[in-house]
Amino acid sequence: MIFESNLPKNFWGFAVLTTAYINNRMPNTSIDCHTPYYLKYNTHADLKNLRVFGCDAYTLIPNSQRKKLDDKCKKMIFIGYSSMGYHLLDPTTKRIIISKNVKFNEEKKSSNDFNYVSPNIDGSELDAENQSEESETDVFAPSTEQSEDTSEGSVRKSSREKKHPIRFSESEIYQAMLSQEETLKFDDICTLPHSEQQNWKAALDEEMESMKENDVWDLEELPMDRKAISCRWVLRKKRDGKYKARLVALGFMQKEGVDYFETFSPVISMPALHLLLVIMLNENSNVLVLDVKTAFLNGELNETIYMDQPKGYDDNTGRKCKLRKSLYGLKQAPRQWYQKFLNFVNKLGFKQLNSESCIFIRQVNSKKIFMALYVDDLLLGGSDVQEINVIVDTLSKEFKMSKSEEASEFLGIRIEFTSDNLFLDQESYILRLLKKYKMLDCNPSSIPIETKATAATFEKGNHFNGPYGELVGSLLYLAYVSRPDILFAVNCLSQLQEHPTDAAWCALKKILRYLKGTAKMKINFKKCNLYDSDLSLYVDADWGSNSNDRKSVSGYLIMF
Repeated sequence: MIFESNLPKNFWGFAVLTTAYINNRMPNTSIDCHTPYYLKYNTHADLKNLRVFGCDAYTLIPNSQRKKLDDKCKKMIFIGYSSMGYHLLDPTTKRIIISKNVKFNEEKKSSNDFNYVSPNIDGSELDAENQSEESETDVFAPSTEQSEDTSEGSVRKSSREKKHPIRFSESEIYQAMLSQEETLKFDDICTLPHSEQQNWKAALDEEMESMKENDVWDLEELPMDRKAISCRWVLRKKRDGKYKARLVALGFMQKEGVDYFETFSPVISMPALHLLLVIMLNENSNVLVLDVKTAFLNGELNETIYMDQPKGYDDNTGRKCKLRKSLYGLKQAPRQWYQKFLNFVNKLGFKQLNSESCIFIRQVNSKKIFMALYVDDLLLGGSDVQEINVIVDTLSKEFKMSKSEEASEFLGIRIEFTSDNLFLDQESYILRLLKKYKMLDCNPSSIPIETKATAATFEKGNHFNGPYGELVGSLLYLAYVSRPDILFAVNCLSQLQEHPTDAAWCALKKILRYLKGTAKMKINFKKCNLYDSDLSLYVDADWGSNSNDRKSVSGYLIMF
């Protein structure tokens, strides 16, 4: 297949997968001339999608990614199958995508004009980026990441700048196949074993029952001057084995000024959350966490929106769903849910803080009850247990809530209360980061960044093609929430996001190595007399540390 398709040997992995895909659909005499596919799914496979490996393919470019006079399709090379479509190689950018809107020219095969060199580097992190919900998914981009075993000191570079050709290593292609996560499509449910079909059917019915309970839509004829948006099923099997089906509107089809106007919805800030938890510690509060199920379905729409009937539940009358409540995927859905929740808690006597729109306080007989909202997650605390239980019951009658439980984790932050202390950490988040970037077995570092290092230290060298900005964003969130000790290092390296280098990537990995050795580190807040405490502000700055522009780096610390 590799020889006939004129593709480089680097694509042997896709050729093997394609061969296995075809063999599983061919009769075999050892199993009474049945196909392996039939024995597993008890149904015959559809062979209409079989194509010639390496042939030319033309994939549709989504409307959102092209202008009126641009080409509507792009020439690619077919290299395999996916449950979500076809694996296609872009001969220009050397990227591999998954697309379902494809037309093929099986008479023409690719010409072997790829400039590949067999590299001697380890498989690197893969750039995964969703290009479009409707047509394609970008799997990965070629990378020139260096080996993880980098010394603690500065990275040595040759004085001569080297330009490497764009290429794929065999390990990169193999990791691309392993790292790809394919979610189940609605149309694929019928190919599953009967027991699996029943599990997904129950999940779909449960979601539709939620729609009926919340009176989300009415079925009406579509007016001539209106256009209905589409919807899709998002099917996911959770870690606990639960089957989850969620109906999502395709909000990118909405038009501003017609289908939506305002979209902003506030959430609680992390400094405010820290302060609220400290206040709860000092008030000896009982702290609970709750989750609002199908929260967005409670929001009421102010706009008129029509939507296609969901797959599997279409009554074939041609009518459309005229939405009465907000639905997941709509641009205004978070805002409408927030307004609904705000109006309800105001009726319960809670007062919204002027400085924090998602913190609410209610005072009864000199006893305070605190509530914080982050989208559909609730944090509730107060010293009066009976009053808290009344509020939980009232909320549960108005909204479909998960069972309340003592606060041990909120928004992925582990919370630990003692009689005089509050501890916060994100060990599980750090471990997920290390696993994602293949750093679970790395050697820990004692410091997050080299002494006296600045952005200029890492700006020279080969350009890095990889998930640099993604890792910077993940580390910034961690530093902002619970790890201020890495804040300087992350801020320093975030300045190179526009032109990242191999040296900067190694410095980011050094932060991960530092986190590996300090994953269990916690922030400790101690009980104190808040009302007699003073604010203490400490500020310092260096003197022109940046060798390029001689700007200074300043820092501050506020003690309460």
